[in-house]
Amino acid sequence: MSFTNSALLPRHVLCGLDAEGRAQPAVQAAVWLAETLGAEVEFTHAFPPRPVLWGKKADMPEWVAGTEATGRLLREALREAVRTAPTELGLRTSADALRLHVASGHPAQVLLDRARAANADLVVLGPHAKHGRLDFGGTARGVLAHAVHGVWVQPERPKLVKRILVPVDLSETSLAALRLARDLAERIDAKLTAMQAFLPPTLGALFPSS
Repeated sequence: MSFTNSALLPRHVLCGLDAEGRAQPAVQAAVWLAETLGAEVEFTHAFPPRPVLWGKKADMPEWVAGTEATGRLLREALREAVRTAPTELGLRTSADALRLHVASGHPAQVLLDRARAANADLVVLGPHAKHGRLDFGGTARGVLAHAVHGVWVQPERPKLVKRILVPVDLSETSLAALRLARDLAERIDAKLTAMQAFLPPTLGALFPSS
């Protein structure tokens, strides 16, 4: 999880969604976070831009066109994620009441644009899908590189958070993350540990050249 200078608990959570079920852990974590923090939550799905060589929308495959059937698949993915959430999370939200936004474009850009438009202060992402040896991080990397607020990556089935580890380097952004982690730990009754790592001085540093 990464955060900027703001140390306020999130009030608007935005979660990436796919129709294949890979985002299930993120959906479950996003709904739990929203319920726990009393925040709003919404979901965004990006379908690929229309290829130039395809003319009429009716001639395009469904996954390209972003049709009503795609919306039904996404809505069913939301229902399935909420239905199969770990019982320990105690989710109360109806999947049919969850807001769903669908747009065309690269997933990372769609998420970033929607986060700005909705004033979301936390983006939740699912596990990263590997794409062979030359893998550069895809959507997660793009969002982490350009997000202006918090990013929460949920790679596996979520559990109740019992312990929070916060690496700090005494910079303002790391101290902001520490303050936010403190507030989150108090809200969910979790144990908080702060950690600072440093390199020991080298022999050259002990005996500088004249």
